[in-house]
Amino acid sequence: EFLFILAQVHFKLTDSASLEELLKNTITPEVELVISSYLAMTYIEQGYLPRAKKIFEQIVENNSASPFVYLSKAYLSAMKNDLPAALLSIDNVLFTTPNFVEAQLFQAQIFYSEGPMSRAIESCEAYLSQYENDNKVRMFYTEALMSDGQFDMAEKQVDLLLKINDKNDLLNQVKAQARF
Repeated sequence: EFLFILAQVHFKLTDSASLEELLKNTITPEVELVISSYLAMTYIEQGYLPRAKKIFEQIVENNSASPFVYLSKAYLSAMKNDLPAALLSIDNVLFTTPNFVEAQLFQAQIFYSEGPMSRAIESCEAYLSQYENDNKVRMFYTEALMSDGQFDMAEKQVDLLLKINDKNDLLNQVKAQARF
């Protein structure tokens, strides 16, 4: 359990070097699967798509019943521009593991780029119900709300972020856009 949390922290920090080091010290196949998944998702955040693809392919070959296998299938489908298949994999994993935040976030990202925006918003809300202090996702949620024309809701989200840093130029600009 501790290694899972540590891997998740390194993922949120986009710290692939620490995840690579953590992967060297894995004890069980389950732990290796989880850390490998976070490493691949971190590689995507860093723009290392071929590295991520290779890891996702290895995870899928594992063929276990882990939610991370289904999420890996979703990422591989998305990398092939097969977004319906990616969303189907995500729906399948969320059916069996409804609080799987990594799947909720990936689902939100797909819907944000492809629509409908209301589904991106729902996925962000599901994620934020579990990680309400994830300000990066809250900002993403705010952008989705703005894109959907929900300016009052977007302004409320910006206000939450401004409580942390009221001098942030980008947040103040978004607040102004939400108001007008």
